[in-house]
Amino acid sequence: MSSETLSPRMLALKSWVVATIPCEGNSLVLRQALREMRLHTLLIYYMAWVDRLIAPRKRRTKFAQNFWQGLSDHQLVNIRRIAQMSEKGDDLRPFLSRLVDTHGFTFSNVAPTPKKKWADGGRGNKDFALNTLDAHHLHLVARMADRRKGQSSDLLYVLVSRNEMNMVMLGDHKTFDDGRLKAAIARERFDDWKLSGITPPRGPDWTDEEERRLARNGFVRAEVVDDAVVLLNPTAMDGSSLFHVRHADKIMMFLHEWDAALDDPSERRRLEGRVALPLGSLDHFRWAFWYGDFCLLPSGGKGVCLFPWKR
Repeated sequence: MSSETLSPRMLALKSWVVATIPCEGNSLVLRQALREMRLHTLLIYYMAWVDRLIAPRKRRTKFAQNFWQGLSDHQLVNIRRIAQMSEKGDDLRPFLSRLVDTHGFTFSNVAPTPKKKWADGGRGNKDFALNTLDAHHLHLVARMADRRKGQSSDLLYVLVSRNEMNMVMLGDHKTFDDGRLKAAIARERFDDWKLSGITPPRGPDWTDEEERRLARNGFVRAEVVDDAVVLLNPTAMDGSSLFHVRHADKIMMFLHEWDAALDDPSERRRLEGRVALPLGSLDHFRWAFWYGDFCLLPSGGKGVCLFPWKR
């Protein structure tokens, strides 16, 4: 059980996060387990869940090389629809897995001997492709309630930033593990994530099955592209993306520095200078999230995004 002492504002933030993360079966047991966590740990769980959503922003569309090869007219129509919605800033949640609404925190997280459980298959809370490869996957057919009329096995794998949706490949659920997605992501990340001065390892290659088992247990090897080593998403051994952990770290460090300090008017002016925005009245304010963005909401004036999430 958490023994940390939190201010009323931080307690309010914690209560909101506890209430927001969807629990498997909406279980009271799981909700209580979230309440008993330290705030830092809770924020990591929140980021692992909320990053499975795609914040509605206007994003330009990019297509990976050879993306269009072998696609049917029906697939092309549905992909175009998703691209247009993304460019308009529409909500893409209906195209995501239904498990984003139910499996933000699951019984696998509180079992006597917790094991890594991925969300695919309905057993865990983490999206495998997102945590290991930083890639989202969308169904081509929107969900209405709990059903997709005309659903196929097609899954669209994309890389998402705040201003771009990069459509990497069309696959299915087997694509999580068969090596094609990993290779496609590495090729798309080549310019940004190539490791200069690193020689690719020589020797026998691991089999696809060995690669799959390693990744499913939280160890994702770098990929070799054009005789260069390309880093993939940094992942902790529990399967968590280190991007999620680092975002929670930054927020907690900020809260420890500023939460109590902002009761002092001079400290409020110092923060105004730091964020370069007028904060309005801070006599009554609260901490908040909008998707992954961490924000300060004053009682007067507009809210301020203090730590934007990378999507």
